[in-house]
Amino acid sequence: KLFMLDIGLLGALTDLDARTLLEGNTVFTEFKGALTEQYVYQQLRTMNDLPVYYWSAGNARSEVDFLLQHNGQIIPLEVKAEENLHAKSLRVFCEKYKPELVLTDIRMPKMDGIQLLQEIRNNELEIKVIILSAYSDFEYARSAIVNGASDYLLKPIDDTALTECLNKFVTQHKIERKEALLSRKD
Repeated sequence: KLFMLDIGLLGALTDLDARTLLEGNTVFTEFKGALTEQYVYQQLRTMNDLPVYYWSAGNARSEVDFLLQHNGQIIPLEVKAEENLHAKSLRVFCEKYKPELVLTDIRMPKMDGIQLLQEIRNNELEIKVIILSAYSDFEYARSAIVNGASDYLLKPIDDTALTECLNKFVTQHKIERKEALLSRKD
C-alpha cells in the first residue's frame, strides 16, 4: 500500500466535495475507507518509536491494515470506515495468530463497542478490549467497564495516554502468561 503523508493533500487531490465523503455516498464507500486508513496512518506516524507494518496473507486474499509493534508485542489494527463488520481479513488474521487486544470505538453503525464486548464475552474469547470514545459521559464508561473493557480512552487520543494503556496491557499480559505457565507446572 502507498500512503501520503498528509490526508488534507490527499483529499484535495481527489477533487471531491467533503460532503460527498461525510454523508456516505455509496459510490465512494471504498474510497472513504482508503481516506480513513490514510488518516489513521498519519496519526500513527506521529507517535514516536511506534513502527507501523502491513500484513497480507500469502494468497493476497486477506490483509490487516496495520500491525503495530510495541514492547515486543504485535498488535493488529483493522480500520473500518463504513458498515462492513464482516472484516474477513481480520477474522483470517485472528484464526491464524490469536490476537489478544482490540481497540474499538464505542459508537459504530450496526454494532457498537458495548455489543462487541458482549460478543467477545459470549464467545468466551480471551481478548482484552480498549474502548475509544468522543463521549465523556460517565454512563458510556460505566457500561464499557461493566461489560469487560480493559480501559476507556477519550478522543482525540493522547499519545501518552495510549502508550500508558498499551504498556499496562503488555505488563498485565506478561503477568498472566507467567501465571498460566506456573499453573501448568503444578
